[in-house]
Amino acid sequence: MKTVIGIIGAPGTGKTTLMKQWMERWDWEYHRTGQLDHYVSGDLIVLGVYPEGETFGGTDKLSMSIAPQVVEFLDNNQDKIILFEGDRLNSKKFFQEVLDKGWNLRIVALDVGKEERERRYEERGSDQDPTWLQGRISKVENVIEEFGAKSTLFGEEEGHVVSFTHHSPDCTELVSDWIQEEVNNIILNSVIADI
Repeated sequence: MKTVIGIIGAPGTGKTTLMKQWMERWDWEYHRTGQLDHYVSGDLIVLGVYPEGETFGGTDKLSMSIAPQVVEFLDNNQDKIILFEGDRLNSKKFFQEVLDKGWNLRIVALDVGKEERERRYEERGSDQDPTWLQGRISKVENVIEEFGAKSTLFGEEEGHVVSFTHHSPDCTELVSDWIQEEVNNIILNSVIADI
């Protein structure tokens, strides 16, 4: 079954660093379909672009209007594991469309403490407007609220969000390991289902 794993978080939470670190575990071929840059390794697809030597990458390097092309691309790539990070696809509408199509969805929400995030902004020379930054934080919080676990009369309903707060490169390695374990389980379950 097709699986979409989206890594979301406010700017400075380490999404691109995490994806680059995880991608080092595989050999990738770069492709471009329409305006959609992506990397392929067997049944794994990473959406976005990661230019050499640049801090920013992922889906944030794609067109602001890329979501419809991504949905069409997903329709045409059955039984794949699609991963992405960044703000372009971080929307309730996109994630709901993934679920409505019956695809597996896992959202990895990254966070760091406010002081660490501000230190990272300063280190990389970010000059983003505070109102815009708050908007990105609120957007992430809204997705977590919509697709995370919910309390019901009958207990807790399972959600699609796994949240990680990290403070060091060691934490990034742990999250990368978690993503790899998820990918391994999806591949294993697919093989078992084919038997």
